[in-house]
Amino acid sequence: MLDLKRAGFVSSKRGKEGGYQLDKLPEKLTLATILRQIDGPVAPLPCLSRTAYRRCEDCGDEATCGLRAILSETHEATLAILEKRTLAEAIARADLNSSELGAFGQDVFAGAFI
Repeated sequence: MLDLKRAGFVSSKRGKEGGYQLDKLPEKLTLATILRQIDGPVAPLPCLSRTAYRRCEDCGDEATCGLRAILSETHEATLAILEKRTLAEAIARADLNSSELGAFGQDVFAGAFI
């Protein structure tokens, strides 16, 4: 949660009524943005990262690397999904799949402390 707080995604309140509150609209937060903030680069190889590119230590030639070629395809497909899906969509899907009515309300993060 501290990483999300430092990034300005959430704020915290101390005390008995305290907790964390989402400071950005869930519709504006993509899953890729959240994952990068929590875990760092989303890429399976450092040479595929858009935000933290590094050449692989044992790589002789990126252009002919078979592993890079295969993982590049899967990474691009995964990234395309994560960059267009939002936290709001994840909450809505969790709400649909929840067996407990109201476990995740539509406004679960709207001004509420969690």
